[in-house]
Amino acid sequence: MKGMVQIEEKLFRTTLEGYETPSPFGKRARHAEFALFQSFAPAGLPEQIEETISHHLPGRVFSFHAFSLLAFAGLRELVPSARTFFFVDVSGEQTELGVVKNREITEVVSIPFGRNSLLRALCPLGYSASTGASMLGLHRETRGTGARFERVVQKLREASAEWGRRL
Repeated sequence: MKGMVQIEEKLFRTTLEGYETPSPFGKRARHAEFALFQSFAPAGLPEQIEETISHHLPGRVFSFHAFSLLAFAGLRELVPSARTFFFVDVSGEQTELGVVKNREITEVVSIPFGRNSLLRALCPLGYSASTGASMLGLHRETRGTGARFERVVQKLREASAEWGRRL
């Protein structure tokens, strides 16, 4: 991919002539399939992150990983009977959706809108990040009341609509 660098690569399955094989090397086949996961980042970004962090934590060794691969591996082990499922993470700056079919991750989509976007939507109401997080929790638990909380609900509806448009 032009302008991108590979962060990681994981080969999950190799099939030759319709049969799964742990080692395809030295074998001949007319039909081969590979289940492969790769993640990429914009060129230069890992180095910028490493340089910024190393000023505060000198002498550290850095490695970069995609959350979706870690989530997939964890969920696959946590629920071994689940063959097909999807997972969603909205906990940070972006939303990640992953699709798993036959215990293989088949698609990952990242949308630049996550929990932090919801918290920023509450800033015009005068809430700090921590107070916004509390309001978000009250909204999730349907425990908030009063006119101020209704303004929070309206801002969250607007932000949710924006999130939906980005899907």
